[in-house]
Formats: sequence, structure tokens, C-alpha cells
Amino acid sequence: APGRTYEVFCFAEDDEAPVANVMGEVPMHATKKLVPTLDTTPPAVVIAEARQSGQGALTLTVQLSEPGTAYCGVVSDQHHPPSQWELLRQGASAIVAPGAPGLLASVVLSGLPQDTELDAYCTASDRASAHADLAVDNFPSDQAVLSTKLDVHTSFDSTPPVLTQTAPGYGAFASCVPDGFDAGCKTTLTFEFDEDIFRGQGNITFVCLSNLAFCLDVDVPMDSHLFDGGFTFIQNEALYITFDTPLVDASTFKVVFGDGAVADSRGNGFVIDVTCDPWFNPLWQSALAPCQPTYSFQTPS
Repeated sequence: APGRTYEVFCFAEDDEAPVANVMGEVPMHATKKLVPTLDTTPPAVVIAEARQSGQGALTLTVQLSEPGTAYCGVVSDQHHPPSQWELLRQGASAIVAPGAPGLLASVVLSGLPQDTELDAYCTASDRASAHADLAVDNFPSDQAVLSTKLDVHTSFDSTPPVLTQTAPGYGAFASCVPDGFDAGCKTTLTFEFDEDIFRGQGNITFVCLSNLAFCLDVDVPMDSHLFDGGFTFIQNEALYITFDTPLVDASTFKVVFGDGAVADSRGNGFVIDVTCDPWFNPLWQSALAPCQPTYSFQTPS
């Protein structure tokens, strides 16, 4: 059989008459040689399982009939199958080492579209080229690759947007529009996220943390672009909040995104790292609700 290693023994006798002299068992056993045959057959490939392993990611459990390397990829549902060359160059791979339990390997496919029907295919190579008399590994036929097809589905987006940048930065001073000697700060705040965002039904609240004798809290409803004191504008991944009515000078504002104020296309509400009021003991969070997501900035004097 190809790709197997055999124990080879030699036996001999002479031509003496009337009784030939024969080799004994001990000398015969001393002739033992291990002789591998050339592996000319490709590995068999089966996709045993497909499971979701994160947003836009799948893990395929692939079983081979011999040690080697599995290569897998996906195409859109009912799309033309990939060629072996495409699987080798563009797919993901995993090694099935000798002695691997069940000759199984996990191939991770990432960067896939979310909530999408796909067709998975795999090919594989063996370790035939490890033999000095063979230059290349063996690969399954195109028909065998087609037979590995498995219908798979990626999960939908279940993670909220992540705030990546703000202007002004956390705790920094807002940049005010020049307004002569008029009191207050007309400014625009910018919040940038890692994905497109959309309006929700909640509010964004600007809570005074300092200058409490003069500072006034401001509520910004997000179900409309207008609010009492300015307007909001969303452009893809960025939220702009513009104050036409000046914010009170020399004040620190805590910005609280209420539940559902902004969300992604799947309705996942915005979540931000939390900061708590100075009097709040973090140990209480096991019994009480966590602090609301916050961000703070200052207006100049």
C-alpha cells in the first residue's frame, strides 16, 4: 500500500545437494530493514463541524485521513465554488500533526460578513514531499473538494459601538466660537465610533460637576436633530452636538449617554467605559446598578 512503512526481511539458501544449507532465524532477523513506500494518494477531507466563534468568524473542525495541512475558505451561498488555488492562497489553514487525536484540526475563518449564509469548502495536502524520492505533496481532486461543501451561517452583530475618539478629549477644554464679550461657550462636541451609528429614543445629558451655583444641566433628545439650545448631526461613524445657546463658562460637564440614545444598525446601544461619582463605592456595584456611561469636558473661563 502507498505511504506505508514495512519491515522487510531476507532469507537465503545455497545449492548444496542433496540437502541445501539454509539461513538460520537469527541471521535472517539481522537483515531487517524498514522500507517506506511512496505516498501517492491524497488525503481525504471532511468538514466535521462548523461553529460561530465571534462576530464575522467561524471555526471549522476538519478531519483528514492522514497527517497534513487543511486549507479552508467560504463563498457566498450558491456562489461558484472556489478553486484549490484560491483555497491555498486566500483561505485559512491548520496543521494536522502525526498523532493528532482523530486527525482533527480547527481552521478559523475571520473577517466574514455578519449574519450571512455562506458555503464552506476545504482541501488538504499530505506530507508526501518529506520522502526524499517525492518532490510534492498530494492534493485531493477537484471533485473531492466540491464534496466537502458545508452550509454555514455567521452570527449577526450583537456588540455595541465603541467610542474611539472625542473632541475635546476627556477632561479637556471645549473650543468656543468667538462671540466677543458675550458670556458662555458656543461649541461643537464630536464623538467618533468604530462603526456607523443611528439615532435612538434616549437622551444625552450634560450634567454639571462644578460651578454648581451658575451651571445648568442640558438634555439632548436624540429622536430629533433639534434640541432646546442647539442641534445634533450624525455622519456615518461620527456624532456632532452643536450648542447655539452658550454653555456656562468655567464649568465641568459630565456627558451621560442614556440607554438607546445612539445605536448601530442592529440596534445595539452605545456602551462606554464608566466613571462614577466621587461618593460612589465600586464595591456596591454587585448590589446596585453600575454607574451610567460618562465622559466629561470643561468650558473655559
